[in-house]
Amino acid sequence: MSSRSEESSLAEQLSDNKLLNVEICGDVCVIRFVEPLLRDSERQRVFSRLSREYSRFVINLSVVEYCSSLVLGTLVLLQTTADEKGGGAHICGISGQVRELFAVTAVQTLFAYFDKETAAINAFPAA
Repeated sequence: MSSRSEESSLAEQLSDNKLLNVEICGDVCVIRFVEPLLRDSERQRVFSRLSREYSRFVINLSVVEYCSSLVLGTLVLLQTTADEKGGGAHICGISGQVRELFAVTAVQTLFAYFDKETAAINAFPAA
């Protein structure tokens, strides 16, 4: 795992892309989307980089109103990769059409869901 300053640097660098906000809370990488439409491939590159560094993720979808199949597939890949490394991905703040998309595609069974970000972070067992 990276040093604390490297973790901060990575989070800041990834947050600077204006697509999402990344914060490291202990050994959990919290990803907050900053726009309501998730459809570009830039997130795939960001998630790939994060999955090399971390194995526990909280994905905050509270501002998201739409999610493309590309982003949905990227979320599944992130969860799969995290699971293989002994971690996982928790989702919080999901609602509306995005919740329906997760249900229709059966993706909902892959993740643990929480209303609040803090609950999602705290649901991971102590390292």
